Amino acid sequence: DGNTHHTKCDICDKWPILCDRYRCLECTDFDVCGACFEKRRETESHKSGHAFAHFKLPMELFGLMIDDVDTEITMENLIQYFQNAKHHAVACDGCSCKSITGIRFKCDTCPSYDLCLKCMILMKELSIFVGS
Repeated sequence: DGNTHHTKCDICDKWPILCDRYRCLECTDFDVCGACFEKRRETESHKSGHAFAHFKLPMELFGLMIDDVDTEITMENLIQYFQNAKHHAVACDGCSCKSITGIRFKCDTCPSYDLCLKCMILMKELSIFVGS
């Protein structure tokens, strides 16, 4: 049916994914079913903290119809696709701007925590620096 994602969950090996699908934007070809994502399940090679794209329907992302998830859904493309998106009254918890313009990042554990692109990049750089 229209809700079936013809891919395998890389954590529980469930195929096909029949619910929400999450695709890592930082790793090549890493997909997670909604159940594993909600439980914050990890693998040895993939830890939480990476940005994910959330698919409710197989070939649709935030109202954008796509042809090929592998080539079209990259961090660079999403930044370009959503560069003019207006998130009215959604403040960035990093820089405290009143409304985020462009791609918006949400924390996977804190439902009311949002970051703009600039702050997301800064947070990634800080986590790499602190972790080294």
